Amino acid sequence: MKKAVFLIIICLFILPCVYAFDGFYDYDFDEGKKPFRFNNRIVEIGFNAGINVSNDFLSIGQIFSETLVLNIDELQKGFRMNLGADLSPFYLNINTGTWGFGFFTNVDAVGAFGLSGNLLSFNNAIRDRSDVAGAVFASAGINTFFPIQKFRVKFNTAMFYPVIYIEPRNVSYTFTNTIDGNFIMNIGYDLLVYSAFPINEFPESFILSARPGFDFTLGIEYPLSDAIRLNRALPSYLDFDIGLDFINIPIVPSTLTSYMRMFGLIGSLDPVDLEGFLETFNDFQNNTDYENNGNKRVERPFKMIAWADWRPFLNRELFTVTPSLGFSINEIYSNPVALEIGIAAKLSLANIFNPSIGISYEDRLWRNVFNLALNFRAIELNFGAELQAQSFLKSWNSGLGVNVGVKMGW
Repeated sequence: MKKAVFLIIICLFILPCVYAFDGFYDYDFDEGKKPFRFNNRIVEIGFNAGINVSNDFLSIGQIFSETLVLNIDELQKGFRMNLGADLSPFYLNINTGTWGFGFFTNVDAVGAFGLSGNLLSFNNAIRDRSDVAGAVFASAGINTFFPIQKFRVKFNTAMFYPVIYIEPRNVSYTFTNTIDGNFIMNIGYDLLVYSAFPINEFPESFILSARPGFDFTLGIEYPLSDAIRLNRALPSYLDFDIGLDFINIPIVPSTLTSYMRMFGLIGSLDPVDLEGFLETFNDFQNNTDYENNGNKRVERPFKMIAWADWRPFLNRELFTVTPSLGFSINEIYSNPVALEIGIAAKLSLANIFNPSIGISYEDRLWRNVFNLALNFRAIELNFGAELQAQSFLKSWNSGLGVNVGVKMGW
């Protein structure tokens, strides 16, 4: 980890000085000479893909060690795991500099598991709840940006289908002792798994039974320091823009009619001794029902994020710091509202070598991110890696994420 931090420091602070002597960032204050920089592509196509997994119990070192050593006492705090994936198999952008538009496709998935500490450590509890939830969305849409006076407006609208949607239902645990020396112990579950098609008929036949949903995203950027001329007074320190993004504002929710209900009970509702409890496992049955008469209305997770782009050097493109703050609403969780906060720093050497780092609390996970974009004008390669977890301290060693992308055009 110390080596990684050292390399990042080199990338962010030492390399700009090295390249400055190569003429990339020579700036003549008298003539107003601008530094060399690759122009943005006018037309580009590309794709992105990413996957991540995290938990708040096992470290990466424990997972990959030859001998797994567990601290059972830690289980009393519970166990949480998050899985995620994002795929943009194709997108097209046209960018004139002042305005632009494009087309995109996307599939994103998220799964969240939260097992209570009482369940994992067999503590006394009555109907103690654990959570299981998840969703897979497929979407396609158009995006555009354009100026209105000094404002830069970003707008996109999308049609989406919830391919799979696991409604947050009850997984409950009960363990109590009785006065006759026996005990009551059971784990009950009742899950509804909605789908865009009848699961019991797939893959022999595929019938799209869901109705699509529609939403839109709106973003507004404003060059505040330029508008109030702060960047004229102290151009090295007071050059910044501000923005506000509203992501996935619902227009029409998707409606799902096909679902699978899975329910059952492990254990007994009546007092039993240890022998009687073990016998209940022989009688355990998982009940599954398939229905096509549901009326589940689903919207994609909503976010509102305020941010600022601060550029502390005279060369505006060289180095940018971006703090952000907002909130999200995601109905797959029992508590749908969550904070979103973060800070990122990006270096751009002639728009060729573009590394960035960031720390954020996003989608209920602490994320420590490093991204690198290598831009050769006709083609751009993007690589990213992150460490993540549900708590900040564990985010440095308990979860991994990777993403890759390619852009081509001119």
